Amino acid sequence: MVSKKKVLVLASTFPRWRDDTVPPFVYNLCKGMVGYEVHVLAPHHAGSATEEVMEGVYVHRYRYAPESCEVLAYAGGILRKVKRSPLAALMLPAFFLGQWWSVLMLHRRYHFGVIHAHWIIPQGCVAALVHRKFLLTSHGGDLYALRSGLMVKLKRWILAKRKPIS
Repeated sequence: MVSKKKVLVLASTFPRWRDDTVPPFVYNLCKGMVGYEVHVLAPHHAGSATEEVMEGVYVHRYRYAPESCEVLAYAGGILRKVKRSPLAALMLPAFFLGQWWSVLMLHRRYHFGVIHAHWIIPQGCVAALVHRKFLLTSHGGDLYALRSGLMVKLKRWILAKRKPIS
């Protein structure tokens, strides 16, 4: 039997449980990747499982803080939350490091052929740091937000790191 190619999808928006109200666009894309073994890495949220299989999609949710403090993702998005509460910005390093470490551990375990990162920052940055083959999907807001000189340079670096997928 030939094993399926393995893909790791990175997202900060993904259903937390069955019938969740979070927009399911990344989940729907994953279900449509027939012929691949699809794994998703998304942030954990209070009440969600850390690992599960949803209609054939392997879902891994990384912890980045005690459960009561995992407030960056979901319900409005990271950027909006940081703008509303500068204290939320204190969670950004843990969010990024938690995702980066989880990608390293998952890749070591499953040996993914490619990473598909949704959003330039932070998922695209993590993909650029840990894997030479990655796809990057920008959903618009990430492309036009974060316009400071440092963020523009970071986005350019991430985009320059992409390699052709063969």
